[in-house]
Amino acid sequence: MENSFKNILEIIDRAAENNEVGISLFQDSISVPVADKSTFEEWSGKSFECIKELISASYGKRQVAFNPFTDGISFSDTSLIFKTFDQRVKQNISYSLENTVYGQIIIASTTSGICYLVFFSGTEAKAQEILQKEFPDSTIIKQMSALQATALEYLGGNDNQVVTLHVKGSPAALQIWEALTKVPCGKLISYGTLAKATNHMAQEIGTIMGDNRIAMLIPCHRVIKSTGEFGQYHWGAKRKRAMIIREAAVL
Repeated sequence: MENSFKNILEIIDRAAENNEVGISLFQDSISVPVADKSTFEEWSGKSFECIKELISASYGKRQVAFNPFTDGISFSDTSLIFKTFDQRVKQNISYSLENTVYGQIIIASTTSGICYLVFFSGTEAKAQEILQKEFPDSTIIKQMSALQATALEYLGGNDNQVVTLHVKGSPAALQIWEALTKVPCGKLISYGTLAKATNHMAQEIGTIMGDNRIAMLIPCHRVIKSTGEFGQYHWGAKRKRAMIIREAAVL
């Protein structure tokens, strides 16, 4: 799965490079391999021809006109419940390595909820090391929990599931992360919109988003620049672009 996602990133990359230099993806002289088209379409659920629009800044600029905090759109944000992780309390943390459409992840949970979900490419030993460093006073156990299974179902599209997040963070971080869950799949907002909605400076927003250790469920990848450029992402700008492209399939 990790290798196939790398292939997806390369396919999108080639399309973006052609687009930047003004080469039409559909010119006869630009032969897109059938295998590439098929791979992209199977992964995204969209025709390969959509990629030209979705990688453009104009697409992003149209999207950031959306404001989930004022547009009166109904959200299923009650599917995500936040609990604060108390670092003074020793926790038993179970984890597993799982494949997703965006690459391999470490997903970990306490008995209260999902406490860690990051993109990861490495060994079991490295995963254990990372978790022990992140949660130094906790016991780390390799085990798939029911909470993890529920979260994976939710990420797979079953939004009838209720997922509890057991997160470490300041009150400001929790406020911003909870606000992010109001941005539905397939939508994008600007850093400025998020800053205004939460009464925080854009620079603080960026720092707190960089501290997020629950990828996808707290969807930092749905926040882009007001210019329409997708911008940076803790787990890679190219991964962010791929996530935005695939989520656009729900629109």
